[in-house]
Amino acid sequence: MKKTTVLIADDHPIVAMAVQEIVERDDRFEVVGIAKGPTELVQMHQQFSPDVVIADYSMPGDGIHGDGLQM
Repeated sequence: MKKTTVLIADDHPIVAMAVQEIVERDDRFEVVGIAKGPTELVQMHQQFSPDVVIADYSMPGDGIHGDGLQM
């Protein structure tokens, strides 16, 4: 059975690792990447085409994709 792929985006490494741990406890899911900001998330999304994205809406922004809420 194909696993559901997940991409995580959070600027706090501890939170991202905790979310990854929780997601990967279920064998149906596979975390394909962890992004630290909106621009990295967009790049990784294009690279991996995940089934699900879990993103922190309060990540700091940049001039390209804005902050987590704007993204």
